[in-house]
Amino acid sequence: MKISKFKGGDPLWWLFEVYNFFALENTPPHHMVSIPSYFLEGEVLEWFQVLEASRLCIDWVEFVCSLQDCFQKPIHDAPMEATTQEFPLDLTKIQESMEILEVEEESNIQEAEVTSNIDEPIKAQEVEENPFQMLSVKDEQSNTRSNACQVGHFQPLRNNKDHRRSIAASLVQGVYILELDRQQNRQGPQALAPAWWDFFNFQLNHVLVDKVDNSIFGTIFESQFPASNCGNSETNTPKYVIAFRGTLTEPDTLLRDLKLDLGCIRNKLQLDTRFEIAMKFVKEMVDIAGATNVWLAGHSLGSAIALLAGKNMTKVGYNLETYLFNPPFFSIPIEGVKNQKVKDSIRFANSVVKAGLVVATKACKYNKPREDDESFDVLSDWFPYLFVNPNDPICSEYIGYFEHRKKMEEIGAGKVERLATKNSMRNLFLNALGRDLEEALHLLPSAYLITNLGQSPNFRRAHGLEQWWSPDTQCQLILYQFQ
Repeated sequence: MKISKFKGGDPLWWLFEVYNFFALENTPPHHMVSIPSYFLEGEVLEWFQVLEASRLCIDWVEFVCSLQDCFQKPIHDAPMEATTQEFPLDLTKIQESMEILEVEEESNIQEAEVTSNIDEPIKAQEVEENPFQMLSVKDEQSNTRSNACQVGHFQPLRNNKDHRRSIAASLVQGVYILELDRQQNRQGPQALAPAWWDFFNFQLNHVLVDKVDNSIFGTIFESQFPASNCGNSETNTPKYVIAFRGTLTEPDTLLRDLKLDLGCIRNKLQLDTRFEIAMKFVKEMVDIAGATNVWLAGHSLGSAIALLAGKNMTKVGYNLETYLFNPPFFSIPIEGVKNQKVKDSIRFANSVVKAGLVVATKACKYNKPREDDESFDVLSDWFPYLFVNPNDPICSEYIGYFEHRKKMEEIGAGKVERLATKNSMRNLFLNALGRDLEEALHLLPSAYLITNLGQSPNFRRAHGLEQWWSPDTQCQLILYQFQ
């Protein structure tokens, strides 16, 4: 990964590029100023030379704060487009937590390489169609360098989908780091997790603890915005965000998390005590604040918990805004087939077989709608945000799942697909054997599908959460609505 030259202007994106370089290269703290200084030119280089000569530039934090203080364009002078791109720059703690998490992941899990011809790391561009727009408001009455280093406050202005994506992903990352802080006994100033929510003006309201292994699997974040802004359709600012982490490969959590992963595959997640705890608090927060004031968010296993909780709440009349990062789709990964014609043929045959099984097993006896069909129809007015990467076999099947439904409608086979899309093959075979149908967790009637168009060099990057908080990830958003 390379660092671009910085000649002046707003340093936000250049600093983010430098931060990514540090995280990938494990740059030691004593090189965090000297390395970026080689990429300064023009007036910025002159500024740095003066700063260095005056011995004011002591460390990376001082460098970032001084650079921002000198070159960052005041918010009130910036065009509206620029205000959609704020991102946390408490870089020292975020970088440290990223390095720790990456080292721990690499030492505990073997990377499953995704078969592709990708040679380059992600090269993403800005997205125009954007998820929450916030503005950083500086304390204009203070000109001290220490105040310039403080995290900015945020005020909601209007909807911005990219920013909502970054915020939701950062809060979920905060849950991961919070559990690692617990395991490594990092407390007070040594704790790394708070940087992931403080910047966005959220605070920790409650921690969700698993009864089996005592691990932190979720948190309730409370917005510190004025009450008048929360639940407002114009600002779309939540009062509470309930976030769930995915599988951690640490010895303290691995076996328990893997058991839950298996429960997801078997459609038994709703029977586990972890989900029961999650569901209990989701209901309580909706009762306290109302559905418009509560968001759900999760990654991987955590997205499965958030998805099931969101489904349950929708069935009783509460549609919660939900952000699902790399949600697992439990099916044969047809999306990995390279030949499009072969892929379409497999999907078409699969739909015909499933529709035939529905009829053959008399699941639609006397044309009376089954309970599954009714609940599927109820869910059609709920639009969770699904964030998927085509190179991630765990979630990529959602792409073909929704695209195939559209194609079946176009060729006049919509009725066949409407029968097929409500059922998983596993459930239909169980029903044919006389066993009760179980609602498949991954099947959804409607959703906003957000696909990462960038290139991921391996499975860990494709399934990783960091791609979703990055403000320059190039995405494609498509709305799919079940009719």
